[in-house]
Amino acid sequence: MYNYIYQTVPGFFMLLYLVYAQECNITVHDHLSEKIKTANCSKRGFRGVPQTLPRDITVLDLSGNKIRRISNYSFENYSLLHNLSLAKNTLHIMEEHAFYGLTRLKFLNMADNILNLKYVYNEEIFLPLQNLINLDIRRNIPSQPTVDLYHYPDQAFTVLKKLEFLALDIAPNPIFGIGFQGLKNLKSLTFEFCFLKYLRGCTFENFSSNLDELKLSRCHLNFLEVEKNALVPFPKITKIHFEESCMHLKQALNILSPYNGKTIEILNLRGLNCPIFNNNEYPFSLKVTAGMMRYLKTVCVETLDLSDNGIVDFEENSLLSFDRPECLKHLYFKGNRFAFAYGRHMDELKTFFNKSVALKTFDYSYIPVRYKLYANDYRQYYGKDYHVSNNVIYLPRSLEKLVLGNVV
Repeated sequence: MYNYIYQTVPGFFMLLYLVYAQECNITVHDHLSEKIKTANCSKRGFRGVPQTLPRDITVLDLSGNKIRRISNYSFENYSLLHNLSLAKNTLHIMEEHAFYGLTRLKFLNMADNILNLKYVYNEEIFLPLQNLINLDIRRNIPSQPTVDLYHYPDQAFTVLKKLEFLALDIAPNPIFGIGFQGLKNLKSLTFEFCFLKYLRGCTFENFSSNLDELKLSRCHLNFLEVEKNALVPFPKITKIHFEESCMHLKQALNILSPYNGKTIEILNLRGLNCPIFNNNEYPFSLKVTAGMMRYLKTVCVETLDLSDNGIVDFEENSLLSFDRPECLKHLYFKGNRFAFAYGRHMDELKTFFNKSVALKTFDYSYIPVRYKLYANDYRQYYGKDYHVSNNVIYLPRSLEKLVLGNVV
């Protein structure tokens, strides 16, 4: 099938070919008028980078092996690579010239290893990767760092001028130095694992102001203290994912001031009120006020997820009050504890539906066995002065999905 082995010692080279054929699966397919040759070497038990693969491969999958070290010049035979996966190995050492020759590489995945951010990434490591656009090194810090300040190796990353996507772990008190200013084309920033304790106005100041998407998910080991100006460095962002990060909904809503009157495609604030950090200032059982919603109400938001935030009630002109309700396409209240069974709440819901002309999804469902739901949860908020509303509700004509399961 391949003519890359010469017959100087026939028996020896024939044996080599048979072993190689069993170890890696080589496939070729067309993509956008290009021929993509893939070497699938995943889960083969490799302890190093194989050197007998075809030199013209463009995709190399080495995920799920037992590689601990990437030595100098390990990929110099594969200069045509544009996609390389080293995910789910036991990588903890990369030598200075490990990526020598990979000038065409665009996608590099080293997630799920044990690469120490502070010590592995020297200033020379990424120099060959001038065309890299996607770098995934998340899930490499197995436990919470003990140092007070965690300085990220900004001088290693600054050479990645074309990088558009970056995924990495975040320490309790991170310092992202001026080298990250070199990532001017960065559009999407993802953090995992998340050990963050402090989200300050200066935390992201050296990242590109052109960032379009921020994912800061599952920061649930520590209560996250958030400064009001934390998102000021990202004025053009359109996708924000904070799901299951214990920052409390009050803090998350309070940092949306940079987006007054702007459009946000996705605002995922699911599960921010963590019962384990319940206190008087940031209670798990929350009544949403008009003040909390003062920034969000001005935003033209298309997908809004407020699920699992312990919401038991909302003030008049708060939770359902939007300056641009026609923007909303998907709205999720799943897993909360507030009711529309009273006059004013029902009237506000009707008004909201009447104005939400583009709404496609409305999720008002929750699983009561997840909470200790007592009668006085409602009595403390609803008095006898609430009038009885007409129970007829007209849904938006645009609605495609209505979820009301497990409503008590």
